Amino acid sequence: MVFPDMTDYDVIERVQNDRKSDFVLQGLMLGQFYPGCTVSGLRNSDFRALDAPLPMLAVRHMVGSDFPFLADDRDWVLAYLKKFAGSVPSAVRTEIAEKLAAPTVGA
Repeated sequence: MVFPDMTDYDVIERVQNDRKSDFVLQGLMLGQFYPGCTVSGLRNSDFRALDAPLPMLAVRHMVGSDFPFLADDRDWVLAYLKKFAGSVPSAVRTEIAEKLAAPTVGA
C-alpha cells in the first residue's frame, strides 16, 4: 500500500511495529518504506534498504532467508520454523544454532 500524500512517516513505523507479529504468524512479512528511512541493509550497514521515494507498507510471503529479521522474537522464530523446518538453508540453521548457544545477558 502506497501513501503518496503522507508526510508523518512515524505512522508507517508504528503500523509496521504494531502489526508485524500478526503478519509473521500468518507466514507473511510486513515492511516499512519511506523517504529517508534509516534502517540499514542486513549485510551492508551503509545501504539504506528501506529508503523509498514514497511512503508504503509492503506485504510479501516469508522466505527462507528471512530468519535474521525474525530472530529476536521467539514467536517469530516459531512461525519461521513452522513454515521452513524441513527446508531451512544450512547457513540459517547455523545462525539459529549460534543464537541458541549464545549466553544470555546476566546469565
